[in-house]
Amino acid sequence: MRMPRFMGCFGSECKGGIKCSCVREAIGFMISTEVLQNARDDLRERADAIDAAINDGQFADVIQKDFSFGEIKKGLAPEAISNWIAPLLGQETDATAIYRITVDNQAGADLLSQAYMDYKQPNGPALARNNNVDSSTVLYVGSSRKIIQRLQQHLHTCAEGTYALKMKLWCPDAENTVAVEVHLIRRTVDQSLIQDIEDALWKASRPMFGKLGGRNGPLRTLPAFDVSITLSIWTFLISPHGQNSCH
Repeated sequence: MRMPRFMGCFGSECKGGIKCSCVREAIGFMISTEVLQNARDDLRERADAIDAAINDGQFADVIQKDFSFGEIKKGLAPEAISNWIAPLLGQETDATAIYRITVDNQAGADLLSQAYMDYKQPNGPALARNNNVDSSTVLYVGSSRKIIQRLQQHLHTCAEGTYALKMKLWCPDAENTVAVEVHLIRRTVDQSLIQDIEDALWKASRPMFGKLGGRNGPLRTLPAFDVSITLSIWTFLISPHGQNSCH
């Protein structure tokens, strides 16, 4: 991994690499054995919390419904989704749900991928990001506390500036279907744990569209310990005036 020049180090020979003494000192100063042990303990606690939520029945059974490309292209009526989801939600209308949208076969997925690329315009409506994934039939993985509205944004359309699939705008009229799976989380579960589960499903599913993580998802695509970012933050905090230098 190529590391950026070490912020705050102005030695003429400094390349910001691991051989620079400033870099070695920064790693040793900040990432101690105690810090690493705390990180391990935190991960174990999060894993235990996920097990407890599952064992306590906080995750409802998965429900699934298929929608044809033709239905989506024509425009799904709002009740097509709400009438299906509402009985699951009951009184818990703001409960979080994790969902996955999948195409029935690879040929259908390839058709959708091409239709998306043909439609996508630089100044057009905001669409979910294309991940350029090969050999995947999963379109999207996500979670929402407004699951009916979110699925309508994906399978129908919504405001131009809202990022979603908006499939009505570009779905081909072919003999294929998409399956929508919804997993409701019935009680209060910490959002970070829900995000952990969603991220694990995302990685296992390799979706064609969307991004890993929540609204701040790009940060979650990075390794858990990224030396270059760690050092940049460290030098920003302790060397704002560039007082440290390599000799």
